[in-house]
Amino acid sequence: RDSSSKGQVMHVCRSCPVGRASRAEAAAECDLCPLGRFANATGRTECLACPPGRAEAELGKEECTTCAAGSYMPYENATECLHCSTGEFSPSRGQTACQICPPGLSTRGEGKVRREECVCPQDTYLSRDTNGSVQVCSPCPEPLVCEIGSVDPLLPPALWTDRAIVPRLLPGFWAS
Repeated sequence: RDSSSKGQVMHVCRSCPVGRASRAEAAAECDLCPLGRFANATGRTECLACPPGRAEAELGKEECTTCAAGSYMPYENATECLHCSTGEFSPSRGQTACQICPPGLSTRGEGKVRREECVCPQDTYLSRDTNGSVQVCSPCPEPLVCEIGSVDPLLPPALWTDRAIVPRLLPGFWAS
């Protein structure tokens, strides 16, 4: 407002700043953009929805946060990204879906980012097929214990993941 010498009150209109919007003409103030929405320019009459692959959990933001690798968001207006489920991975940011591990493989938990984190599940181990070429998840033989991610120790190290586990003997057994 601006007071003139003649006792009249004049209103000075201003554009809404980034992160705020107002639909009403001559509003006293602009509203903060709600969760899951943003305003990336001044003078917005409405806040925009966060697009898929992005989310925003704070009020009044200029832009939405891009989902990190290992997470995704398939919908608009999201307030947070979802972690890829066990058996899935997402190698890059801003994804709308996760990639599924190849058949027979899984991951050690949620939020994985690399295909190499897809490993053999519990009670199996990575080995060569009967032709000796393709890697497959084989049932763990007695008297061994195979944790998730177990690898045949005779496979070349290049086929091991960074946290490969070798099958181990059950208590009460020994190897010669």
